[in-house]
Amino acid sequence: MECLVTVFGLLLSLLLFGVLNVECYANAPSPLVKSMSELGAKQSGSNGACSGQSCLRTVAVKCGKSSMEVQVKADLFGTGVPVEASELTVLAAGTDEHFCRVTVAEDAQYKIEVPFNKCGTGFQMNDDWLIYSNLLLYTPTPSPYRILRMSPATIPIQCWFSRKFRVSSQAVVPTWAPFSSTLSQESKLDLGMKLMTSDWSSELLYGVYQLGEVIHVEASVEMGTHMPLRVYVDSCVATQSPDVNTSPRYAFIENNGCMMDGLITSSTDSYFLPRLQNDRLRFQLEAFMFHDSPSNASVLFVTCILKAVLITQSSPEQRACSFIDGRWRSADDTDQVCQSCSHSASANSLDQPVQYNQPSQSDQQTVWKQQATLGPFVVQP
Repeated sequence: MECLVTVFGLLLSLLLFGVLNVECYANAPSPLVKSMSELGAKQSGSNGACSGQSCLRTVAVKCGKSSMEVQVKADLFGTGVPVEASELTVLAAGTDEHFCRVTVAEDAQYKIEVPFNKCGTGFQMNDDWLIYSNLLLYTPTPSPYRILRMSPATIPIQCWFSRKFRVSSQAVVPTWAPFSSTLSQESKLDLGMKLMTSDWSSELLYGVYQLGEVIHVEASVEMGTHMPLRVYVDSCVATQSPDVNTSPRYAFIENNGCMMDGLITSSTDSYFLPRLQNDRLRFQLEAFMFHDSPSNASVLFVTCILKAVLITQSSPEQRACSFIDGRWRSADDTDQVCQSCSHSASANSLDQPVQYNQPSQSDQQTVWKQQATLGPFVVQP
């Protein structure tokens, strides 16, 4: 399915922010076209749509079964001056010339094939959608006299696939499930996390932050038929690619639920929020850039180990602790479990492979764990 992308105020946005947002839907209800103003309106609840000369349709994304095809008009900014094919790549364009960079240039249009399992493509899932995300990067080439007339641009691109499909109304045979498969299904939980708007009212559809702004994240567990469960964030690491073992990397939550950013960097904006629901846990992180990031923007992925336990269970390793005003505090009002956060961290659970969330038994406790990744999202200076 091909999704045309409307870029609202493209040139003005580039000059002011250096970041443009592109969102594409596959198997989605209409409308299929989302502009920057429409996306902003969706977040704010207003009805803003661009029209006429304020809209430039210069980028399109075709979502396939295993890849997305990014189509970019050579006249990207509608100024009559074409950009060069070599100036366009996606997030992790390596040496593989078949992916991640322009391979087709025809009819004043460039095409880039982006497999869902290559080029640093990120993956997210919520109740209704499977979302594959990446970034189209425009990096202008200096003239022979080393001057530039355009700013670099970072353009988020996404493919959304519906998790809900129509099926035949015919009866399914058999209509019963073996007891063993029922037990197996009930042993699995839906552990996940998502970016949220600043007022926590809804999921954030795209993540572009200024340096020092606050990134809002909500971890959750869908309990289904389980007994009541409580969710925790065991550890989190920020990287510039989906691979948690790459460098640079910053472990800002570790040691079984200790938010270390406040202690390490003295940030007053990085902490767990007081818990309001057992199956939800919110935290925020002050946006940052790695020191070797490009000057125009930093691309980040956040990978966390999420944990769910029965609410009747308690353990010093089940905690959500933040360093606030010179002391450790708990999101669950149990500050005593946080006292060991300043001690040397235990082995980072992100360094160990995590299987799908089948329960494990430890000290007579049942624990479900699942690794989840957010990104890519962008931080600008």
